[in-house]
Amino acid sequence: MAWLYMYDVRGIQDYVFRTNKMKEIIGASLLVEDLIKKIFIKQLNEENERRINNNEKELIYIDKISSHDSLQFSIDSDYNQIDAEIMYYGGGNLLVFFKDETLGKMISHKMCIELTKETYSLQLAVAHVEIHGENTYKEDYQKLQKEMEKVKANMPTSLPIAGFPITLNDPLTGFPFSKIDEGEKVTYESYVKRRKYNECHHTGEKINDFKSEEGDSMVAIVHIDGNNMGQYIKKKMSDISTYRDATKAARTISEEINNMFVRKCLKEVIKQVPQFCKQVDLDEKRSKRTLFRSIISAGDDITFVCNARIALLCVKTFMDVLKREGDKYHACAGIFICHSHFPFSRGYHYAEQLCDNAKKKNREYMNGDMSRDTNFIDFQMNYSGLLNDIDYIREHLYVNHQGDSIYGRPYHVGKFLNKNDILELNDLFGVLNELKVLPRNKLKNLREAFYVSEHQVDREILEMNTRLSKKIKFDNKHILFDAIDVMDMRWGEVHE
Repeated sequence: MAWLYMYDVRGIQDYVFRTNKMKEIIGASLLVEDLIKKIFIKQLNEENERRINNNEKELIYIDKISSHDSLQFSIDSDYNQIDAEIMYYGGGNLLVFFKDETLGKMISHKMCIELTKETYSLQLAVAHVEIHGENTYKEDYQKLQKEMEKVKANMPTSLPIAGFPITLNDPLTGFPFSKIDEGEKVTYESYVKRRKYNECHHTGEKINDFKSEEGDSMVAIVHIDGNNMGQYIKKKMSDISTYRDATKAARTISEEINNMFVRKCLKEVIKQVPQFCKQVDLDEKRSKRTLFRSIISAGDDITFVCNARIALLCVKTFMDVLKREGDKYHACAGIFICHSHFPFSRGYHYAEQLCDNAKKKNREYMNGDMSRDTNFIDFQMNYSGLLNDIDYIREHLYVNHQGDSIYGRPYHVGKFLNKNDILELNDLFGVLNELKVLPRNKLKNLREAFYVSEHQVDREILEMNTRLSKKIKFDNKHILFDAIDVMDMRWGEVHE
């Protein structure tokens, strides 16, 4: 009787961003890319070699689906040859068919050990159920998910030993320093991240490399996440009962999502970076690595760091490609702008919060109707280095004397929705272009007026218009404030 195994790597995001050093962040992202699948195949290959060396007749057959060249489940035609096959892989989650439970347990045990060796602190959750027939996939998978929930609930949350009274520990992670790298004391976790980085022959990069110029040290940390992907996949798989159909559907969905978000959207953003630089008066001859760096690109989960001036153009282009390619998938994004010396791990946390804000706005607009799914973006500047949460900052620092909110974010990206409480990104670009003709000191006065009252804002605009040859009029004060808030980024000049 065959068995279905599920593997789930826990804590990937925390692992990647549990450091403020760009070299370690990039190394960690390279390390976890397809990590569980690589470990699984490595252990199978080692077991295969062991059997050959022992002159045993049975061999392990692994279907080569890493490039998705085979969408069919090989159990149909090669059952007698197969000992194990990957059914699906995506986002740190691996679904595997084993013909023998003993082999499954042995491989799973070795994978847990190998994961610790490779990463030091990542944990692997493993669940398995018995397969009762070719047409029982739906029931088996539901049982497997419940089993995985139990496994995760009972897993210890403790990390590796954080040291003893005689050890010197890293103040950020609490792990003991155990290695010397380039003359610097590092933890073993940092060591394996740096080792992976060096293996890929990257030049030394620091978050400071992404700033614009001397005196302008602002960078952007961007997080993009697909909308309602879990519901989308669940709907696609809801009527499937056979292992053959389930494998084909899962592999097809995984390939389509990766193709859309990584190979099309992200690739187009990277391609357009030199053009973005021209739009915001940056030197496009600079190395692309000092303008844009992808940190995580796993299906619909995208994180990158870039020069602050091109951040909004990068995200808008990403969303435009989603729209252009059939509007089948949608996403929300968070952009956190900070100084290059700002703690990167904290900055990523804020970018995630901003993305969640955008998703919340999308859910409010959808109101339970999946056909209304669309794209939103939220952004926040941090010039002072404050470490309060986004909600706290906006509730206490983005209100006037009457306690009313003065900002308008998040913004919808795409066609106009014609809804009063939905603001359009194109309108923000329009206001940004208007502001470019206004004196900087007047804009600062106008910003201060927002903290007094809307009436004071109207008075300030009226006073400016008495001195300008071309009168200005701003219909939406919230968009006006957001535009003034980001005016130092030089965003704008986008026309559709």
